[in-house]
Amino acid sequence: MTLINFGRNGVAIVFPQYLASAQGLGLDSRTIAYILNTQSMAVVCVGWLVGWLCRNWGRERALMAGTFSAIIALVILSLDNALPSIYAASFLRGIGDAVVMAAAYEAASVYIPAAMRARRFAWFNATFFLSFGLPGTLIFGPLVDFLMGAGLSDPDAYRFSFGEAAGMTFMGLAIQMRLLLDRRTASFGAK
Repeated sequence: MTLINFGRNGVAIVFPQYLASAQGLGLDSRTIAYILNTQSMAVVCVGWLVGWLCRNWGRERALMAGTFSAIIALVILSLDNALPSIYAASFLRGIGDAVVMAAAYEAASVYIPAAMRARRFAWFNATFFLSFGLPGTLIFGPLVDFLMGAGLSDPDAYRFSFGEAAGMTFMGLAIQMRLLLDRRTASFGAK
C-alpha cells in the first residue's frame, strides 16, 4: 500500500504547478480549481457506490480496480497535455482515491490480526497520510527540478514525474496482486 499511496498521491504537490507552468499550460487559478474540483467531485460521486462495489466485486478486486484507475490517470497525464484529457485524468484520480481508500481500509481490517490491529493500522494510516507530502517533497519535486536543470522543458519534466508515479503505483499493484495470489494459494492448500 505504501507504493500505491506514494505513487498516486505523490503528485499532489507538483500537479497544480504543472497546470500553472508558464512554459506549459499556463492555466489561471479558476481553471486549476475546476480541474482539482473534478477530482473531488469524482470522490463524492463514487463514494456513494464504493460500498456496493466492495460487496459485489470483493474488496481485493475493488482495490485493484481503484489502483488501476489511478495508474491510467497518471499515464494520461504523462502522455497528453490537452485540457479534456487532464479533466478526464483528474476524474479518474478521484475514482481511484475513493475506491482505494475504502477497499484498502476494509482489506486491512480483515488481514491485520486483532492483537496487532492498533499498531498496524497506525502504520497503514501513516503511509496514507504521508503519501500526500513525503513523495512529492522527496521524490517527485526533486525529480522535476533535476530534469529541468538538465535541460528538459517544464511540461516534459512534470509529465515524466507523472509517468514515474504511474510506475511506482503499478509496482505497488503488482506486489498487492502477488500477495493476494499467495494468500489465495495458501488458503486453497489449507482446505
